[in-house]
Amino acid sequence: MRAVLRPFRWDDVQEVMAIIERNGGMGRIRFGFYPDGSTNARAPWHFWRLEGPGFVWNFRVLDHVHTYVNISSRLA
Repeated sequence: MRAVLRPFRWDDVQEVMAIIERNGGMGRIRFGFYPDGSTNARAPWHFWRLEGPGFVWNFRVLDHVHTYVNISSRLA
C-alpha cells in the first residue's frame, strides 16, 4: 500500500495508513477485478479496485487510466 501511496504527501500517507489500521488493517483490503460489458477479449478487466472497510481505490483502464479514491475514518 505504501508503494501505491508514494506519490502523495508523507502526512497524507500516514493518515491513510492509520485509517486502514483502525478499520481492520491491510488484511481487510481486497483486490477486485470487474469486467465491462463492452470489453473485448484483449482487455477483459476494465475496472479494478482496492477495497475494504472505509477504503475504495477504483481504477478504470481505457486508453488512459481514470482513478478515484475514497477513504473514510467513519464506517457506515
